[in-house]
Amino acid sequence: MRTSLLLTGLAAAVAACGGSTSGTSITCGTGTTLMGDVCVGTGGSNTGDTCGAGTHLDGTTCVPDDMTVQAAPTATTIDPPAAGLTGSVLFTITGTGFAGSNVTDLHVFFGDPTNANCEAAVGTATATTIAGEVPFACSLSPSVTVTVTTNLGSTTIPFNYEMLYAADGDAGGSFGAGGDLYVIDPFAQLSFDLGQPTDAGQNGYAFSGLDFDATGTLYGVTTGDSPADQAADLAANGVSQLVLIDLSTGAVTVKGPAFDASQTPYFITDIKFTGGALYGWAFWDDGTDFERTLVTISTVDGTVTPVGTSTVDNTVTGGLAVDGAGNLVVAANGAGADAQTTFTMTGEYDTVNTTDGTLTSAATLDWPVGAPIEAMTTFPGTTPTILAIVDDGWYGVMTQQQFFGETLAVIDPAATGTNPIVGALFELPAQIGAQSHVDALAVPPATLVLARHLPRTGWTHLAPATRVVR
Repeated sequence: MRTSLLLTGLAAAVAACGGSTSGTSITCGTGTTLMGDVCVGTGGSNTGDTCGAGTHLDGTTCVPDDMTVQAAPTATTIDPPAAGLTGSVLFTITGTGFAGSNVTDLHVFFGDPTNANCEAAVGTATATTIAGEVPFACSLSPSVTVTVTTNLGSTTIPFNYEMLYAADGDAGGSFGAGGDLYVIDPFAQLSFDLGQPTDAGQNGYAFSGLDFDATGTLYGVTTGDSPADQAADLAANGVSQLVLIDLSTGAVTVKGPAFDASQTPYFITDIKFTGGALYGWAFWDDGTDFERTLVTISTVDGTVTPVGTSTVDNTVTGGLAVDGAGNLVVAANGAGADAQTTFTMTGEYDTVNTTDGTLTSAATLDWPVGAPIEAMTTFPGTTPTILAIVDDGWYGVMTQQQFFGETLAVIDPAATGTNPIVGALFELPAQIGAQSHVDALAVPPATLVLARHLPRTGWTHLAPATRVVR
């Protein structure tokens, strides 16, 4: 955009400041007035060949101080340093060289400076500040470079677009169906359906867990009954598969099924990377009951290795996350204490010892019903936040009560008083005509770099959540 830098007073400031000996007409700069043949500050009485207050000598011309000759711009801070995926919040960049008598153009790009869709609308600019509005993210990369360009040069400063990735577990309640992948702006409560991940054979996948490794590669574990699991003859035993998901194309690459060294099949409810290893919360059938255990998962072939000793648990649910202190935490006992579910839920929320798999209670969750928590992730920030999927739809199936859908909620184990430990945010996205059945969540690392652009249209508003009360 063109900057409004040719302000009133610049065109007038073209003659000698102290013109008593120059023989030329005198025009004074903004903030001064002609007194005899000398420019003096308005209301002042300066003497001698000097410019008045509010101006300075530029060659033989008095020019306003805010119209100084500038060099190439520099940027030192941007406030805020992050925003949601859909932008639309005001920003201020502080630095130098943004406006001046020789600055004729100013552009601010959040991302690719050659893409017009990445350019921000700028409201006002002074020599040291730029005010404008953060544009809609022009790619799926969370970490972008803000480029400030004038006719004299350019400068850059980092910025983050914050987002969530989510995936369907059973495609609107139809077990054995494929699911979609979504990207969510949790601040604007908007989501975009990225479509159904498929493999080369066009088999659809549904996911019980997602996570990114440190390089930005997205891993998923399947529900064990999706079309892809059926095609691999794994659905009879409900065996999860570890896969890679290409966010640019939606293509799935299978790493391998979740068998241990003795070929015992596992269903994995959630996955998270920590300490360079991939962990899963997993269940296996001992012939009488389901046993639950923490496992490590090979990123090479999907092979699982139990950590510690398994225990009986027929709920077959649980979300994993890495909290702000670096602890692996699990919510495998419902979002609240409830004896009316098919399997009694205690609401226990635990830290997990990654060496021996032992659990240490950290809180008792307080959702008003014993709805399962299907997945968790940690949202970054000054104080990292645990986000969880509370699956009221699954609870309804178990008890025949008409509760449906899945809620994104915040878990704060330290909450006291009237503040809930589990606080509802909004209903998660769903396929057209279906209830939400999102079963997997992940937050991308700053290292994720994607050229895939997001459309401005097709975004869906997410419904405000209400806590289920019975």
